[in-house]
Amino acid sequence: MVNLGAKLSFKPPILSTKRLYVEPEPPMRFESIPIDLIIDSYMYKDRWTGYATIWGNAEVGQAFSIGNSNRRLDFSKFTLHRHNNPTGLISSAIHHCIGIPGINGNSNDSLFIARSKTIDITTLQLGERFEGKFIFDPPVQLNANTNYVILVRLSGGDSSNYLVGGVDVSILQHYGNVVIHDVSGWKYYTQYDDYFIVGTNDTKIVRI
Repeated sequence: MVNLGAKLSFKPPILSTKRLYVEPEPPMRFESIPIDLIIDSYMYKDRWTGYATIWGNAEVGQAFSIGNSNRRLDFSKFTLHRHNNPTGLISSAIHHCIGIPGINGNSNDSLFIARSKTIDITTLQLGERFEGKFIFDPPVQLNANTNYVILVRLSGGDSSNYLVGGVDVSILQHYGNVVIHDVSGWKYYTQYDDYFIVGTNDTKIVRI
């Protein structure tokens, strides 16, 4: 039976006077970390198909090109290791390039631009491959659409005690070519590529 005449009774809910507490989120924190921006590279640290011996101020490196914008050279890297017990200082140098990387890229003494800070080779572990990083201070301006040669050198050593630099003699992956500077002069090897990196120091903001 439905009673249509019944009155409905409604009581409003009792609202609590207590305030709801919400745990505040911790403030976001950020920090700046250093990163390497690669200008150009050809680097296979664990896969050497060939090598070059470096001693007595000989230099080995790669001809390469800059793209459509100016870049800043802060460092170069090469894959290297010590053979026996050489002494002397390792450094890197940047030169202007004559010819075309990958065809006949080369340089000469008059095209020198700058040399990096040095590393004492006796501080490096004997026999182990390592990635040598060479700092250019002050940095070097690299111009757009321009060819360069980057080199690594050992100031000491001899034919039994030397620095070894990795070279790819099997598969041409880079558009450049190897350049060698020693007592016989400047030479280029179109069929080979040096393992190298040229780059710029930068920073990245990350949340911590």
